[in-house]
Amino acid sequence: MDRLGGAGVLAVAVPLRALADAYQDWSCPKGSFLVGFSGYRGAWIDELAPRCASCENWATKLSGSSHPAPADWFGKPAEARARFQRDELCAGNEAVTAVRWGLATPDDEVHLQNLQIQCINVISRIVNQQWHTELVSDNGSPGHDDHCGGAATFAYGMKIGLDGTSLTRLGLDCAASSQVFADAAVANGETIDPASLPPMAVIGQDRPDSDIPIAAGFGYGILQVANPGQCYQACGNQPGCKAWTYLKRGVRGSEPTCYLKSIVPAPKSDACCVSGVMPPTAGHSPLIKLGKLGKLVQQASPDDTQTLSATCTSTGEVCDRPAVVDLQGEVASVQVSAPASHCSPISYRLTTDNRGDLIGDTGPLAPGAGAPPMSVPRTTRQIYITATGIPGGCNKGKLGGWAVVVKLTPR
Repeated sequence: MDRLGGAGVLAVAVPLRALADAYQDWSCPKGSFLVGFSGYRGAWIDELAPRCASCENWATKLSGSSHPAPADWFGKPAEARARFQRDELCAGNEAVTAVRWGLATPDDEVHLQNLQIQCINVISRIVNQQWHTELVSDNGSPGHDDHCGGAATFAYGMKIGLDGTSLTRLGLDCAASSQVFADAAVANGETIDPASLPPMAVIGQDRPDSDIPIAAGFGYGILQVANPGQCYQACGNQPGCKAWTYLKRGVRGSEPTCYLKSIVPAPKSDACCVSGVMPPTAGHSPLIKLGKLGKLVQQASPDDTQTLSATCTSTGEVCDRPAVVDLQGEVASVQVSAPASHCSPISYRLTTDNRGDLIGDTGPLAPGAGAPPMSVPRTTRQIYITATGIPGGCNKGKLGGWAVVVKLTPR
C-alpha cells in the first residue's frame, strides 16, 4: 500500500507524488523487520540504507556496531556524499512503525532531510512515543509522514523516491507481525515429519491465547523445546494443561518454543506452528456444545448419548442453526439419530471444523430412526451437524426447529 505523503503539511509547494522521477520498492529478507536506517547527512541526506533484523535476532539489542552493515545504499555515490554517517535504529525487540521527513529545495532541487523514525515493540505491540532523530540536520523540520496501521503495524520494507541520485521521498511497506514470523519459519526451513508427531497434533495450526504462566520457563507458558513431542510431554506434566502450541525454529528466536494452554483454544491456521490437545484421561469423555447458544454438556460414558436441540431462524427447510460437537479426545466414530419426539422426517449432514470435510449424510430419518456410525477423521476437533427438514407430518415446508441424538465412540 502506498500511503506516501500522509497527514503532514507539505514543506514545499510541489505535489509530493511529482517530486521524484521514479521510486523503488525495497524489502527486508523474508522473516525480517525493518528496524531503522543508516545515512550520510549534511544539510540533507545524501545516501540512505535500510536496516533489518531477522526474527532469529528479535531479542538482540541492535546498534550500528553490533548489527551487520547495510547491504543496499540509495542516493549519491560515495565520492559525492557527505562525510558523516549516522545510524538511526530502534531498540531491542522493536521495529519501525512510522517515518516522517522534510524536504530541502536548494537551487530548485529537492532533497530528503530530517528523517525520523518511530518504533513499536514486536512482543507487546506498544508504540514507543519517542522519535529517533539521528538523521535530523540543524535546519528544517519534517513535513511528511507515513505510518503503519491497523493489523499491519510492523514495517518490513520501504518505498524510496529518487530523482537521479537525489533522495526525494520515503514510505513504508507494512505487515502484521504474525506474517513476518510465519515467513521466518518458512525461511528457516524447519520441516516436521508427520510420522514423529504426538497424538492429536496438527501441522500448520496455532491455538492462540490462554497460556499458562510457567515459573521455570520464560513466563506465560513459554518453554524451550526441541520438537513437538517435547511440547506435548511438557503439557502432560503440567497440571491443568489442556492443549499446547509448538512454534517452529526461527519464529521467535533461533530455537523452537512451546506454549501450554489452560483451555482448548479455537484452532487457527498458521504455518508458524504445530499444535494439539491432550487426550482425555481415564473416565473423561468428549464435550458436546450446541452451536451459537454455547450450551455445554458432557457425555457421561462411552455408551451414553446426548440430545441437542435448536430453534431455526431461517424460512426454508435448511436450518441456519448448527449443533457443534467439541472433541477433547480422539473419536473413532459418531452416530446420530432422530428423536422419537419428532413429528416429521429429517436429514442430517456432519462435517469437520478445521477442513470442512464431509463426514457423512444420513438421508431422511423418520422419528426414532438412526443412521449407521460414521468414521471421524483423525485430528478432528469439532463436528458440525446441520439439519434439513423433509415435508410430511407436521412439516408444511419450513423447518422451525430440530433435535439430534449424538453418540461418540472414542478411538
